[in-house]
Parts: sequence; C-alpha cells; structure tokens
Amino acid sequence: MQIQRIQTLWLIVALACMVAFMFIPFGTISIAGAGEAMLYPYDLWGVVIPAALAVLFLLVAVFSYKNLSVQRSEVVLSAMMELVTAGVALYVLFDSATEGSIGRGWSVALVGVAFVFTLLAIVGINRDSKLLRSYDRLR
Repeated sequence: MQIQRIQTLWLIVALACMVAFMFIPFGTISIAGAGEAMLYPYDLWGVVIPAALAVLFLLVAVFSYKNLSVQRSEVVLSAMMELVTAGVALYVLFDSATEGSIGRGWSVALVGVAFVFTLLAIVGINRDSKLLRSYDRLR
C-alpha cells in the first residue's frame, strides 16, 4: 500500500466512515406498547447490501494503487453505492407509512462524509493520471 499518494489516505478515511456507519444505529423506532428499538444498518437488507458493497469497493481501491484505471472504476462504483446507501437510509428515516414514530440519528452523516472523501480520492486519482500522461509525453 502506497500512503504517499493522497488518494489512498482519502480512501482509508472513507472506508473507516462506511465501516463505522454499518455498526452505529442511524435512528430509533417507537411503537406504542412495544417500546423503542434502534435501527441498525445491518438489520435492514436495503441498507446493509449497498453499504457492504461500498466498503468492498473501497477496500479493493485502496490496494489497487498500481493500476489507476481500475482504482478509478472501483472508487466510482463505491461512490454510487454510498449514494444508494444514503438514499435508502434517508427513505427509511422519513417514510411516513411506517407504524410508530421514527427518531433520526446522526450516523447517516457518516455516509455523506465518506462520499466527500471518495470524491476527493477521485480528484487525486485524476491528478495522478494527468501527471503520468505528461511524463509519458516527455519521454
């Protein structure tokens, strides 16, 4: 793993945010007579599958630093899965058809932070690609 490239650092931070999101409750649900329960991402298939795919794509991207085109593809796929994760989680939190009342948590913001760092990684990968093309042109 090559830490000297800044996009590797951004990818590791995005990976940490997505892993943290998967284990922190993103809301609570209160049903009259049944009590209150926490909404964990791993309890909902629609949230955990895209979040796990985003983690997998980020992990592969961290270790594919030698091939920038593969790394860029993995990072773009991860960004798409992060958007899907945020969309499904926000849909669950703001769904008016759910019985009971839903309390919103802060951990959905971790997906947004991961998305920002993923975008920063894409910028770093593009910068490295441009630099390598200029070196090839000079040879």
